[in-house]
Formats: sequence, C-alpha cells, structure tokens
Amino acid sequence: MRVSTGHRAVIGLQAWTFKHLGLVEVMAKAGKLGITKVQAFPGQELGGGLKGKFEPAMVEESNRGKLRDLLRTNGSELVSLGVVNAEDEPGWRELFAFAKAFDVPDLTVEPPAGDVPLLDKLSREYGTPVSIHNHGGNLEERLDQLKAFGPHMGLCIDTGHWVRHGREPVPSLRLAQGRLHSVHLKDMSAFAQDAHTVPFGEGVSDLRGQLAELDRQGFNGIVFIEHEHHTPHLEADVEKCIEVLRRAGLTR
Repeated sequence: MRVSTGHRAVIGLQAWTFKHLGLVEVMAKAGKLGITKVQAFPGQELGGGLKGKFEPAMVEESNRGKLRDLLRTNGSELVSLGVVNAEDEPGWRELFAFAKAFDVPDLTVEPPAGDVPLLDKLSREYGTPVSIHNHGGNLEERLDQLKAFGPHMGLCIDTGHWVRHGREPVPSLRLAQGRLHSVHLKDMSAFAQDAHTVPFGEGVSDLRGQLAELDRQGFNGIVFIEHEHHTPHLEADVEKCIEVLRRAGLTR
C-alpha cells in the first residue's frame, strides 16, 4: 500500500494503546517499536518504580524530576497530553502548567464550546498549542468554533470515532484540512458504535484513502496509533500498523 513518495508525517503512539503499563514502560515499548513520539493520557500510572499517576496532582518535585530522568533514557519523547479537560480557568491553567513542566508541546482537549476562547488565551499565554479531539462526529461544529483563532488552535482528530458515528473518514479529513495538528488514525471493524480497531488495512475505514488524503494535504504532523482493541497479540497488531504506515511512504 504505497500512496506517497515523500516522508512528511511522523508516527506516534497514544499511550492508551498499552494502558495496562505504566508511562515509563510505554515510552520504552514505543522506543523498541521505533516510535519516537508519544501522547500520554491523564491519570496513567507512572511506572518505572515510581508511585502515583501522570496528572497535575503529582506535585512532588522530586518525583517529577525522577520521571523526567526516566523519560529521557528510553528513546521516545512526550509530545502531547490528552485527552484532558478542566471545569474552570484555574483547572485549565493547572493543565497548561503541568504540560509546561514536562516540556510537552501540545494539549489535546475536548472542551465545551464556551471554553474555546479561554483555551485560545491560555494557549497564547503559555506558548502551548491546543488540539481539539473528537469522541463524536461533530466536526463542523468544532471547525466553526475555531474560525476566529490562529493556527495554534487546531484539531487532533480520531478517524475511528468518526466511523463509530457513521462518518466517512476521507471526506471528513478533507473538510478538516488546514486545522489538523495530529491524527488518531484508525481502521475499524464496522460502521457501528460498538466497532473496534483492527490492524491497518483490515477494516472498513478506507485506510488507503485516508493515507492518500493526508498525503494530498501534505500533512506533516503526527499520525498517532491508538489501538484500543486489546488482544493477546496486541504488540503484533501495532507492528502491523507501523509497517503499513512505513510502506505507504507517508510517514518517517
């Protein structure tokens, strides 16, 4: 499945794929798989012999320092924290400050519409881009909410959730052009709410068409693998996804 002769996007891993492991172990596994970019999820166990979870409540600076040291040694880097949300401005500020403390250059969020102007303000204040995620199919509404804001405000779209809500991913990707910061690229078992992820190219999501559309756009962000369907051969399934991306020539 080759769709491109260029190498634009970067392969990443959403840590939820291996949610049964601590963050330190997921980072090491990503490095073993040849993936250098990881998106952490809030509340993940730290791992690496450290107690606690990766969240703002992890206030002990000594623990944070130990985690930073462990993360530097595994060949991968944290490039995003998501999906995170807060109830008010102090809560949002806490998340931005937490990302800054770990040099995480992106917050992936799924806020109520009324919080988007606040996130624009905080994004500019902290110098941290914001990527709005979708667990639903409300792409048009999100694009409308972003109209007033610059490129630091964009989308981390999940093509699997689109399929679960009956949206064809290729025309949806086309509609999102110009706002894509990153992609949770997925191939799904069915166009149904209870569908699950399958290795790339084995589902109904027109994976080839998705890759061709990202190539047409010259997408140079991160393509995150988030394989949510835990099977006894999970790591092999992820390796299949990586191989498809590399054969396609879209990613590096």
